[in-house]
Amino acid sequence: MKKPAGFLQSPTLWGMMVFLLSSGLARAQVELSEPRQDNSPFFYIDLAGFRGERPNENRLDLYLKVMYDELQFVKIAADSFQAVYEISAVILDEDDFQVSGKIWRDTVMVKEFETTNSRQLFDATKAGFALAPGKYRVSVGVMDMDSRRTSFRKTTLVLRDFNVAKLSVSDVLIADAVGRDSSGNLIPYPQVTAPRQERSQLFVYFEVYDAGADKEYKISCVLKSLKGEKIFQKDAVVAHTAQIMPVIVELPNAGLAHGVYKIHLNVKGREQQATTEREITLHWVGIPSNIVDLDQAIEQMRYIAKKDGVKKILSAPPERRREAFLKFWKENDPTPGTDANELMEEYYRRVNYANVSFQGFGEGWKTDMGMVYIVFGAPNEIERNPFNRYASFYQGRTVKASEVWTYYELNRQFLFFDETGYGDYRMVYPLTIEEYLR
Repeated sequence: MKKPAGFLQSPTLWGMMVFLLSSGLARAQVELSEPRQDNSPFFYIDLAGFRGERPNENRLDLYLKVMYDELQFVKIAADSFQAVYEISAVILDEDDFQVSGKIWRDTVMVKEFETTNSRQLFDATKAGFALAPGKYRVSVGVMDMDSRRTSFRKTTLVLRDFNVAKLSVSDVLIADAVGRDSSGNLIPYPQVTAPRQERSQLFVYFEVYDAGADKEYKISCVLKSLKGEKIFQKDAVVAHTAQIMPVIVELPNAGLAHGVYKIHLNVKGREQQATTEREITLHWVGIPSNIVDLDQAIEQMRYIAKKDGVKKILSAPPERRREAFLKFWKENDPTPGTDANELMEEYYRRVNYANVSFQGFGEGWKTDMGMVYIVFGAPNEIERNPFNRYASFYQGRTVKASEVWTYYELNRQFLFFDETGYGDYRMVYPLTIEEYLR
């Protein structure tokens, strides 16, 4: 493996990252549990509510995508590979009573072995549920039928009553393609928050329900950043031709950076108006799914990249920032020629774990414990000392608690003190990571 361009100069750190990447999570961890099963099939889901066919009934549509590379394909013929996975969906009401559910299987067939390892191709499936308006909890599981690996996702949602007002609008569905059925009706193909291709399209799909006599509606679709900055707005007039009117608005896909956005819809008739909004997360191919803010992800490279390299990427124009970010990681890909960049995925998995496990007075990745975990991974052993066992070695300091992290393979220990009693651990030995790497 070549030494990465733009990496920190220390050969010790580079060797450390290679070692920990190769050993990965196979090493047993004493007390740090990982946030998810890394060998589980990973899938994306999206949910959207629409008016049902019966009075006082809604239709909840569940959309699911599974990446080919996450499935176990089996060769069944000279030029044929097959993967089968099972999906289970359970819907509970506010009292945790199961009101609906479904179990089904999907089969994926491909002709070439290389396709089985694709991280840009997905299998998509869908299920619909007839439900009354209300609050629900949805649990979705996926099991690979060959390897028997499983993974689960849980979420909550509110199904609004689309029959209360004369004019109402459905939930928003994000699609990467739109077609028509044999009757000419619009058919959206949901994007399901899966990574986007450079040349892919992006659409907002929703339905307008109007029992009144309006001949047309004024529709406004606004896309904003989480900071409230308006990025895109589309205003249109749509003719009223049926009680259920599907509407499509195309978004400027190529100009949208990796991150989280908010869509606000307003539909206005002569006397009535309806609004709805939702957050959407947009992922570009090649960027780990746990990254939701690209600028922050670039800043988080400080433990693995040169300081001036991080500044250079952050100073690039917004439309070129993603390109510069991906260029850095492509140059440092331990397995060039494959879709996956294991070093980038492992690095941001550690960043995500640090944010979850070491958050206190600030972001977890910025803490001393977070820094050590990101650079060196989980320790082989953690000794917790909540009663100031080592205070005698540090006179004049009020130490409420301490932790010692031991890495057997590195023959090193890291000592952290909490001098406040509120879990704010600071590294006291070695004084800095740089000191250790000398």
